[in-house]
Amino acid sequence: MRILWISVKKNERANGGAFFAVVSNCELRGRNAMRVSVQTVLLFVLVVGVGCAPPKPYQTTLVMQSLQVHDQAEVTQDNVTISVTPILPDNGQSFPDIYKMVTWTATRNDVLGKPETYQAQGASSILPEPAFQIRIANHTGHVIRLTQTVFRLQDDRGKTYQTYDNPAAIESWLENIWTSSFGPQVATAVKPQFHPAFENLLLLNRNVELLDGDQWTGYLVFNLGINKAEDFAHFMESITRLTLRLAEVPVEFAEDGTVSRTTEFTFHLDRTALEFDVTCPGSVKTPDLVNCTKE
Repeated sequence: MRILWISVKKNERANGGAFFAVVSNCELRGRNAMRVSVQTVLLFVLVVGVGCAPPKPYQTTLVMQSLQVHDQAEVTQDNVTISVTPILPDNGQSFPDIYKMVTWTATRNDVLGKPETYQAQGASSILPEPAFQIRIANHTGHVIRLTQTVFRLQDDRGKTYQTYDNPAAIESWLENIWTSSFGPQVATAVKPQFHPAFENLLLLNRNVELLDGDQWTGYLVFNLGINKAEDFAHFMESITRLTLRLAEVPVEFAEDGTVSRTTEFTFHLDRTALEFDVTCPGSVKTPDLVNCTKE
């Protein structure tokens, strides 16, 4: 049994508009070390089937666009601590509650041109990226309710983005991604496998409240207009800095319980290029951090 990989490739479409290219391990040969720029990653897919002997592994350097907090990633003000971690393809696998592997039955032609079925596997984040993991610790001595808090993401061109306030909206987004990539049949097959992650997904929104001493961890997700692989590359290329603001966070209350004072947390995130030395199976035509191993 051989392993054939399907990887996202920038500006490449096949099978009625899907942006995934099947790479046959019979077509690849061993390669010398090289440097590859990876700008577009939404989903990674591997296919298990039969084929000829795979070529030798090779070494390369991946260059991936990411975001880095400009100053402090954790800020404490008025006995409230908030930290932010940007989530992108370079670190998405570090968040197992939102990064999932799914399977489905697919059909292709074998080496003799005869149709055969095989078990395909795909891995992706359930969130549109960039997304943000947010941690909040409340040591104010009283409850904090974020009912009036403003969550704003703004790029260096002045454009702002709306939040996704509920998991159902993000689940619909993910279903559309899979439908446009593989068709409705595959999207229907994988949806129940993603669904438990959405049932447990904690989103930062105005329904969040913390008792004194509570520590809350969840995700802040924005609608960035990323609906296909190319959109991620275009978004990252279009910005040099993002500003994330959590404004009107209540920190003091009057005797009648009304908010008497609020504070704001601001994080600046700069676009950066990260390099990873990796070893990839010879059958992987487009290197990535799922199919390849970091050195």
